[in-house]
Amino acid sequence: MINYRFQSSNSKLGVVLLISLVCLSMSAGIVLAQNSTDHRRIFQEVRSQLESLDNFSVNVVEMADRQDLKDLKKSAELRIVVDRKNVFIEGVQGLLFDQNRPFRLFLDGKQVFIYADKTAAVNSYDCPHKPKYGDPRLYSVGCWELDSFENIFAYLESYKKLVSQTSEMLNGIRVRRFVLENEGDPPRPEMGSQIVLLVDDQNRVWNYEYISAHGPFSRTESFYDDNFAEGRFPKKVKNAYWWEIDKVSGPPHSSSEVIFSDFRTGEKLPENGWEAIQPEVGAPVVDIRIRERLGYWNADKSLSEYSPVTKDERIVSSIEPANSKPGNRQGVGFWIFVSIGVTTLALALLLWYRGRDQKS
Repeated sequence: MINYRFQSSNSKLGVVLLISLVCLSMSAGIVLAQNSTDHRRIFQEVRSQLESLDNFSVNVVEMADRQDLKDLKKSAELRIVVDRKNVFIEGVQGLLFDQNRPFRLFLDGKQVFIYADKTAAVNSYDCPHKPKYGDPRLYSVGCWELDSFENIFAYLESYKKLVSQTSEMLNGIRVRRFVLENEGDPPRPEMGSQIVLLVDDQNRVWNYEYISAHGPFSRTESFYDDNFAEGRFPKKVKNAYWWEIDKVSGPPHSSSEVIFSDFRTGEKLPENGWEAIQPEVGAPVVDIRIRERLGYWNADKSLSEYSPVTKDERIVSSIEPANSKPGNRQGVGFWIFVSIGVTTLALALLLWYRGRDQKS
């Protein structure tokens, strides 16, 4: 009887332990699933927060530093206007080297319209030599060059493995630290990389780090002020880059600091890039994507007739044909016709002379 009770007690205890293990496993699975969902959802939340910042303008001063410079030097002064997905950037770059090059950019999410060095051009977002400046809303996630929300967040979402998720205090603000990993391409999966994101409860990114297994390391820090843009847009963004991760304890190989001021809302932009960049009359207009000069800028046309240039539609009503530049009114077709006529006349004379010689 005692032995039976003992066996019965053991069996009950085993069942309880088994149920406990199953519950623990389910809890662990739920926690892991929640963490996985959290780090994927966080990208959507961060993107929504950034894209909600539209119809505003802001002044930008960039201070750059290099190893051969002892102090930060002013390298650009810009005025940036953001209207939905369109971004207009106007300013002067190259102050670091006293070049003082004025330029105007218009980004519509698909094409880049540029006016600089008295030349207007259209290019794609994936152009080999990207303009240095892009959408300021993407600075906090480490994107300081020309790129789109689609490309940047597709890249971030490629980091599917959540290494850790913790909570900490930063500048008196509670933030979540996400460490995400992306394996390298076969056959070198060990050559992967990690990104680190520090995000607060308002989905503002305070810190972004890129850590590569094969060397480079970059860090972007954003600083927010409740008295500037209601705390929704950073007051300052700092970026630092090291060629080798082993040297992070030392000074960076390059760094820059962007200071924002005069944040204003309610801004609007033209729908068309040509209208936004406003080239001077007679300026050459180039489609860099197909490496062709489209013509010269003609301001006599109505602004309502402006249209973007694509590879399949290269005629723009606001651009005169290349052969109609002031001072060169005769077209290429005319000169081809003259050349054919002269050649025909020369052949006729040559045949006439040869025929006369044969008769004589």
